Amino acid sequence: MTKKVIKVTAKDVPDIRVGVWVVDAQWYESTSADQERKSYKLLEGVTVHIPVASLIQESEITFDREFREESILSPASHLAITRAANFTNVTA
Repeated sequence: MTKKVIKVTAKDVPDIRVGVWVVDAQWYESTSADQERKSYKLLEGVTVHIPVASLIQESEITFDREFREESILSPASHLAITRAANFTNVTA
């Protein structure tokens, strides 16, 4: 729970007020343009604050391979995440 206002730098997005539950999250960046290869790299030093009201929980996410520089998300996990988030560009 926030104890002080979190300033949001994105345009037209309100600051996160005191008393809101937030989760600190890190981003994975896609490292492949190939739709058959779902590879990602953790962005170092980039942390965002997500208000709990905007969370989508997906458990049992698995990577086919995990490397130091890049991890490849399993097809089943990729589909589960994109379906949970209701992305319209997802193909099975």
